[in-house]
Amino acid sequence: MSMAMGRCSRSLTTEQQSLPKVPIIGVRPGQWLFPLARARLRNTFKLKDSLAALYRNHKDETSILPVLGLGDLVFLPIRELQWLAEQPDTIANSHQLFGDFLQTDHTIPGPPLAHDHLHVQLIQNKLTRETGNLIPAMHDESKRTSDELWGTDTDRWREIDALPVVQHMTAQIIIRVFVGAPLCRNKKLQDVAIAFTNDVAIAAVILRLLWAPLRPLFAPLITIPNRVHLWQYWWIIRSEVERRLRLHDAKSNPGKLTVDEKEPNDFLQWSIEQARGLADPTQAEPYILSRRLSIVNFASIHTTSLTLMHVLVDLTRDPTYISTLREEITAALDAHGGRWTKATLADMTKLDSAIRESQRLNNGNFYTVIRKIIAKDGLTTPSGIHLPYGTIVGGPGYAIHHDSAIYSDPDEYRPFRFSDMAESLGDGKRTKLSLVNTGVDYQVFGHGRLACPGRFYASAKLKILLGHLLLHYDFESLPRQKLDMWRVASQIGGLSPKLRVRRRKL
Repeated sequence: MSMAMGRCSRSLTTEQQSLPKVPIIGVRPGQWLFPLARARLRNTFKLKDSLAALYRNHKDETSILPVLGLGDLVFLPIRELQWLAEQPDTIANSHQLFGDFLQTDHTIPGPPLAHDHLHVQLIQNKLTRETGNLIPAMHDESKRTSDELWGTDTDRWREIDALPVVQHMTAQIIIRVFVGAPLCRNKKLQDVAIAFTNDVAIAAVILRLLWAPLRPLFAPLITIPNRVHLWQYWWIIRSEVERRLRLHDAKSNPGKLTVDEKEPNDFLQWSIEQARGLADPTQAEPYILSRRLSIVNFASIHTTSLTLMHVLVDLTRDPTYISTLREEITAALDAHGGRWTKATLADMTKLDSAIRESQRLNNGNFYTVIRKIIAKDGLTTPSGIHLPYGTIVGGPGYAIHHDSAIYSDPDEYRPFRFSDMAESLGDGKRTKLSLVNTGVDYQVFGHGRLACPGRFYASAKLKILLGHLLLHYDFESLPRQKLDMWRVASQIGGLSPKLRVRRRKL
């Protein structure tokens, strides 16, 4: 029987009384006993098949995908995604939705900092503006961590487990931007930051599978690792946070104490400056500042590590990919005096394209431009479908990124797909196909006003780290490895792939 039913009727079951009258994926004709519950199970454990059925049969109309732990997800056709992205926060909101998805009330124990926007404001404004100034620091840590984790031996090949190595590399660079050096090189701090990143993801999946009234009862047990790692993180950076607070206060009161030390330019310092300017003095407490850093650490380490791991494996499929990128990276550095700068990165269009293409293929966001309808009277789509209050609505991101009508050979990795396309555009339009640019046909970072605020920083970080690795290491191709494992409504990294690497003789 078909995985996707035709037009559903209200008489099917009382389970769907509040749902719009649209096709429901996974509900089989003739099933009258708990059809939605049974569809949720099918869709959850055969998500990829269900997504294919949804897009194959209903790509041009609104449909519903029931998923265990997430609810009844409404998928809009691609033509309506721009309309959805433009809806004001007072009607269609994403902040509460992501909190629910990550179960942040439980997975990030302590004060509910994930619900305010203070760190998001810093990412949108300060981090984005300062990314160019942070490039030398990020490149410095790229050199240090690659020497340590990938080695400097130019004679022997070494085999590495890609994911844990990449996680530590990205963690060191991220912590450099967030709390500075030399603390970023503290291996225990890196381990704790990575562990907490994994804690949140795993605990969120488990909690979403529980009946909502039971979550507060089981959460204290499920999130024991979260609390342990948060406490360890706080214990390691506590003295630095307290020192920074004293430095900032001394600089703000020069009549009381003369301080010659220059204030660092990193996320911790920006957080202190922001907190001291607020009416709420608790925001400047060392414990609160540490918790806020843990949140941004989690978001940054998880996405960067998976992206870098995937693109490295993708590039080893053909040695010509790497040689072409090396030529571009070398030329860009030569044109800018050998310095890694914002302008240098801008000249690496093929490198940008190689990352963007890998994200298109491997990104695990099967559901994108996600919003929760919070208008009391609901919202009606351009095609006339009424979405009641509380409806979760978005677009089929994975299917769009693999649509042959949008991308030729959509399941093939073509690293220069976007840079080649950009060549046919005028100078003022080429950035439309850059890594940080979003659209209804490319939603890795989301789309619209609520697209990922840290994508400009993430793009620079990825280019610096990947560019340095490609210049200084050779890669030996291994048998093609399957990396994506679909579980519980998400595409997550499978077993860590292997990479064989050797330092280049330059």
